Parts: sequence; structure tokens; C-alpha cells
Amino acid sequence: MAPPDRAYETAKAASLRALELDGRVAEAHVTFGFVTATSDYDWLKGEEEFRRAIELQPSNVDAHNLYSAILLCQGRFDEGELELAVARRSDPLGGLQPGAGFFYICRRQYDRAIETLSRAREVDPASPYVNYWLGEALILEGRFEEAIAAFERLEARAFGAGLKGYCYGRMGRVLEARQLVDGLESADPCPALQLALLFLGLQEMENVFFWLERSVELRSLGIHWIKVDPIWDPIRPDARFFHLLQRMNLAD
Repeated sequence: MAPPDRAYETAKAASLRALELDGRVAEAHVTFGFVTATSDYDWLKGEEEFRRAIELQPSNVDAHNLYSAILLCQGRFDEGELELAVARRSDPLGGLQPGAGFFYICRRQYDRAIETLSRAREVDPASPYVNYWLGEALILEGRFEEAIAAFERLEARAFGAGLKGYCYGRMGRVLEARQLVDGLESADPCPALQLALLFLGLQEMENVFFWLERSVELRSLGIHWIKVDPIWDPIRPDARFFHLLQRMNLAD
């Protein structure tokens, strides 16, 4: 598996080549917009690409779903939910998209998130994002055992290892958390964000910020949610957190 930063560069180059051949391909604008926003942290340019994609193909569900995600990353909840609503109208299963559940998480409406994501799992039990975000919602409700069960449903266990280790830390199961640390630290590519989450559960704040800094550098999967994801609420008052947002052009 390629490191996230290299994967982003590959996707960016491919989308640019596609746009050079035909600038009217909506999907290429979607890919270029998402990579530009979440890897280059150029949110304005990313938005421009999404708006162009939607102009070219108003019914493109991926364009509306991913544009809603970009808006959410910036804390623009109402605008993001409008885009999600457009996607729902184009997709009969849109109301069961995992993104809707994550919106509820970011609004701190954890009961609604759990309900939405549980229904989504009935439709797609193997969805990684459904199980991941359901696990996070359960964590935020203090339901750690149920959260661990959700992460164990993931086919790619490393994807949920950070939050699973977070649960172990919060439950006082330190040895099990340390075993996950050992596995993640030896993994390639480096799962920096997973390590930050795991150390958050262990309340080792120096390690949390070390791995968050690395996550920003590596463009780790999920780091673009940092401004709105409530899992990071305990460290928001720290000046280092604001510095991370500045680096990602997400500071208010």
C-alpha cells in the first residue's frame, strides 16, 4: 500500500492528465478537487473544482457527497448538509450514507449518529466507514465494548486500530493498548493518525501531538477532519492544536 502522500500525488497527477485531455469530465474535477483540498490544504481551489464538476454534471452523487465532506472539514455544517441532501435526492440509499452519520457526530448528536449508522450497517455490513464512524459514535457515548466490536468488523483491522486502542486506554487495559502501539509503530506505511488516536486514549499528550504533526506532514487518511471531529475535543484548548489547524489552513 502506498503512503497517503504518495497516493494523493498519484491521484492528482492522473486527474490533471484527464483534465488536460478533456476539461469537461466531471469525475476528474471531483478527484482533483478532493486531493487539492485534503492534501494540499487548498480549500478554496478544491471548492472551485467541485463547483465545476457539479456545473458539468448536476446529478453526480460523488461530487455532492465529497463536496459536502470538504465543507464539513471547514466547519461549514449547514452548507455541507445541503450538498448531502442533494446527493440523497439523486441516490435512493442516500439517507443511509455513512457521511450522514458523521455529520451527526460532528454536531455532537451521538444518538442520531448511532441510529443512522446502525441502519446503514444493515444495508452494507462490510462498509469500513459505517463501522468506523459507528465505533466512534459509541466511544463518544462511553460505550467502549460496543465500539471495539464495531472496529473488529473491519476487514482492514489497522484502519480502526487507533480508536480500538483508544478504547483500551480509556478502559484501563493498558497492556492491550501497548500491544497495538507496537504493531502500528512497525507498520509501513506509517499509520500516524492511528497512533495519535491511540495515545489520546492513553492520555500521553506529547505523543499525541508528535503523531498529529506527522499526520499533517504525511497527509494521513482522516487528518482533514481534525477541525470538526469531537474525538479531539480534549486537546482543543492546547495552543499546539491551533497551530496544527493553521498548518492546514483550517484556523478561524
